[in-house]
Amino acid sequence: VSNTVVDDGGDGKIYFGTGKATLSEGFVCADALTGDTLWVRHSALGTGFPGGFGGLTGEVQYATSVIVGNNVYFGTSFGMFYALDKNTGADVWNATLDQGVWFSPTTDGTDIFVGTSDGYLAAMPTLGGTVYKLDGTTGATLFTWAGYDAAFEGFVTAPVYNADEDAIYVNGNLGVGVGSSGYYEGLL
Repeated sequence: VSNTVVDDGGDGKIYFGTGKATLSEGFVCADALTGDTLWVRHSALGTGFPGGFGGLTGEVQYATSVIVGNNVYFGTSFGMFYALDKNTGADVWNATLDQGVWFSPTTDGTDIFVGTSDGYLAAMPTLGGTVYKLDGTTGATLFTWAGYDAAFEGFVTAPVYNADEDAIYVNGNLGVGVGSSGYYEGLL
């Protein structure tokens, strides 16, 4: 496991993604005290995820998931983004994004913000990056911002939501904070 394990704050469960060696997804819900598996989704077990390319949906181990209500949300290195029922692991919705999800999504408590990128070459983001605002209930794309389009430009951190300003902040590979209240009014 290369991502951070997520605890849902008191329900006694932890959630995390797997899948580096096979380029195939995996996601686990386990008992926080015993470590016993409560449910698992993985193609090798016949419980893989829909979508993807040639049966592969990409690795889940890079980005930490986020929990809102009864759903757990996460993305893959192939640009698939999923909402699962946190109690059963059942599909709620999925979306195909333009590029891989290498950083954790964030939320305003209702909707999900996620940044995409083509990945990394020599520790620098490769071409591109888009910020999505997805409806947390349906997965519908509410807004996109494609802020990076030159070689070695892209996101280097997860988007951050600031409730006081009702603003989303992202950071590019040049170390310049992009986004402020006003500029992203349409995003929120």
